[in-house]
Amino acid sequence: MSDSSYIYQEKYLRAKELNAATSDPEKNPFKSKYEARNLLQNIREDVHKLREDRDGDVILSSAEAAVEYLIAVNFINTEEVSAGQEILNHIIEVSDGKLEKDPRFVSTIIAVNNELGLLWSSREEGINKAYEHLTKAEQLYQDFVKNSDETPLCIDDHFVSDVTDRKQAFESLHTNTLYYLAQAHKALGNNDESALFCKKTLQRQLEMKTLVPLEWAVNCACLSQYYITMNMFSEAKHCLACANFV
Repeated sequence: MSDSSYIYQEKYLRAKELNAATSDPEKNPFKSKYEARNLLQNIREDVHKLREDRDGDVILSSAEAAVEYLIAVNFINTEEVSAGQEILNHIIEVSDGKLEKDPRFVSTIIAVNNELGLLWSSREEGINKAYEHLTKAEQLYQDFVKNSDETPLCIDDHFVSDVTDRKQAFESLHTNTLYYLAQAHKALGNNDESALFCKKTLQRQLEMKTLVPLEWAVNCACLSQYYITMNMFSEAKHCLACANFV
């Protein structure tokens, strides 16, 4: 990553801290998130100017896309969904199918499609659009790991100089995609596919040690109920044993 973006490390980390704050006053519940947005927008403006001065710089283009994604999520988390969605759609348009498989871009584009999938899934009659974005996110992951031995940059990489969990971040993005696809298939009435994606999600969470024990156990127990309805009693028993163990 270019040293140009690392000059924003302190501001970027402060924005992350503010976005995660949970102690804002009741009368101004998004106070910290608004402060975080201002910091992120300042970073975006500076990176945009740098990119314009260095026409064709893919590293700066990917950094700009990454910070725009974070701004979009910030808007969504402050209940300004339309503004957030507009930014997410813009990132997709800018990538134009050419940059989305680049190791400097792919994590951001997967994250954008995941977020759009979540947005559409929460809307009446939006599940097909949600499924489209989530399927795109899954395909981007599969294509990348099939055709590249590189570990792609995660979003933090664009602004933090000492990222150590890049691989974990990329794999966690894909686990999220699988989880959202399980929900999308369920909403579409595709119970078999939903169970399959649920199983994949649970397996990955266990292997990556990213599970929340109680939540994981409940989901595993729910999956066992599906297997029972399908007369797959051995699989159901295995799920219940795993849930009990965790």
